[in-house]
Amino acid sequence: MINIPLELNELLKKTSRSFFLTLNAVPAKIRPHLSIAYLLARAADTIADTDALAEAQKLAYLERLQTMVRTRPDDHKIPTDFCHDLIADLTKLSSKPANISQAEYQLLLKFDDVLNILFLFERPDQELIGQVLSVIISGQISDIKKFNRKNSKAPSALESLRELDEYTYKVAGCVGEFWTQLCLKHLFKLSQDQTQQMLNYGISYGKALQLINVLRDLKTDLKNGRCYIPVELLSQVKLQPQDLMNPGSEPLFKPVFYQLLSRAAKDLITAYDYVAMIPPRFIQLRLATLWPAMIGIKTLKKLHVSKILDHSVHVKISRSSLWRSIILSFFIWPFPKLLKRQVQSFICSIN
Repeated sequence: MINIPLELNELLKKTSRSFFLTLNAVPAKIRPHLSIAYLLARAADTIADTDALAEAQKLAYLERLQTMVRTRPDDHKIPTDFCHDLIADLTKLSSKPANISQAEYQLLLKFDDVLNILFLFERPDQELIGQVLSVIISGQISDIKKFNRKNSKAPSALESLRELDEYTYKVAGCVGEFWTQLCLKHLFKLSQDQTQQMLNYGISYGKALQLINVLRDLKTDLKNGRCYIPVELLSQVKLQPQDLMNPGSEPLFKPVFYQLLSRAAKDLITAYDYVAMIPPRFIQLRLATLWPAMIGIKTLKKLHVSKILDHSVHVKISRSSLWRSIILSFFIWPFPKLLKRQVQSFICSIN
């Protein structure tokens, strides 16, 4: 089994926040795979989000990275010019770009080490990790091209629900799929029909979590010129993306917001079907899989009663609430249907 060096494990802890708890709970057989995939995805996300690189530079680095994670070097060594070039471009104006945290910057400095570990995995595992990273990076590339200018007065928006669905898949649905593939390859087996069902559940679960993030981060994204609420939905209530900058638009926007809350909740229901498919002997895996869903439903409930377009209001789950959910999970993990009913009740309260 591949071991993650202590230095990279510390970076994982600093950059992954609550996800680090999940990583520590999953079985050791798949922990290195998830850890390396996370570090590489986080590094790619840092490249996509930094203001220290021009859009053309971001696209060039992400495309290079996308190629590298899908190509296994014969000598298990990656070209060192990627990290060298990236750091040189990032530090042209400052020794450390202002909008990159110290932990993220250290991760970029250790980029070659992380990639080299990727190529130590057996070929099928490396291909699985490379595949999910390629999808995630393709989403980041699409995002940069779609939102290619920052204008808080007129944010760019997704056009359709289909585009929103593709976005949530590329950010998190593919991660649910990847997580499932790892479990089925290294931990337990299911029939062909059950395998496809679990993969579908994993994708829906991931997409639900990202849609919840979209709704939670709506106001922040609008300030950055991004609107993930499709024009297709806004036009039904005679709104345009820039109207969401005005709190006075809330009465018109609320039905659209609630429609997406309901959509997220319906996809989140699959999380509990997903957990039920994990053999009961994998208690820690069930727990780790439950936690995001439990936080997700708490977030949905807070969003339901929040001031949707008040830019001074930010929905956040407190650390104490997070720990209460984790403690509760130790008592209810054998009964995921109890939580499923809670989500169904929430959907009824919206509709």
